[in-house]
Amino acid sequence: MPNKVKLLAHFEMLVRDLYAMGDGRDGDTAWQLNLARTKGVAEAGRTLGLVSADDIQLVIDAVHLDVLGETRDARRERLEGTEARVERGDWDFFEAPAYERYRSKT
Repeated sequence: MPNKVKLLAHFEMLVRDLYAMGDGRDGDTAWQLNLARTKGVAEAGRTLGLVSADDIQLVIDAVHLDVLGETRDARRERLEGTEARVERGDWDFFEAPAYERYRSKT
């Protein structure tokens, strides 16, 4: 499927450009526009039946690891996990009982 290969190559380029700009947590408008463009290409490919959601996710995961040097899960845990909350002094998370905090993860 040459169209699938072309679409995934283009999508990979868009994702690389997006991650090269940062993670968007600063609210940068240019980053948001690139995110919308990247999502649009992914959705178009899925709608046309050229790629699956798994194909898209594999590209995102591979580029994330290559550009940012860590998996998406590792980065999420580092930035938003329990240790990160403690370092920031974000104690609101711990107000809920442990069974409620950990139930939401599953």
